[in-house]
Amino acid sequence: CHQLGRIAQHRRDLDTAEKWYQKSLQISEEAGDEYAAGSTYHHLAMIALERREFALAEAWDLKSLQILEKFGAEFELGRIYGQLGILAGLQGRFVESGRWLIKTIQALSRCHDPEGVEMGTETFMVSLRNASEADKKTLIDMWHEAGLGEVPHPEKFEKNQ
Repeated sequence: CHQLGRIAQHRRDLDTAEKWYQKSLQISEEAGDEYAAGSTYHHLAMIALERREFALAEAWDLKSLQILEKFGAEFELGRIYGQLGILAGLQGRFVESGRWLIKTIQALSRCHDPEGVEMGTETFMVSLRNASEADKKTLIDMWHEAGLGEVPHPEKFEKNQ
């Protein structure tokens, strides 16, 4: 059911994808498969994000995060942190966005996912560009405190925005 949801989502048939994910969630919960349920919650969050239902997307992702943290599923957690960072940024909460995105970069770096790290960095740069001057300083300080080196030059990411 989960895979059928992914296929429908890939085809941009969000209603069908949501139905399959709900069925998958029901099966996972009945079977006591928390890990599968955690993954499905994240996919429901992705659908809510696509629909711009930010509060619902955040609720699903936080539920997914709570479950998957128990399993130490760092790669999956890195993706969830990234989506929470995107959600915060879309709502103008740029410091919160940066906090999540730094967690994404760190987690995906430990998982040896250079594409994920680059995507997290690009999204961090969007939040940095859109933040107030005071928040920009906070974001830069957070970047340095996380031990990520120098903040990349913004022009490196201009082409991708």
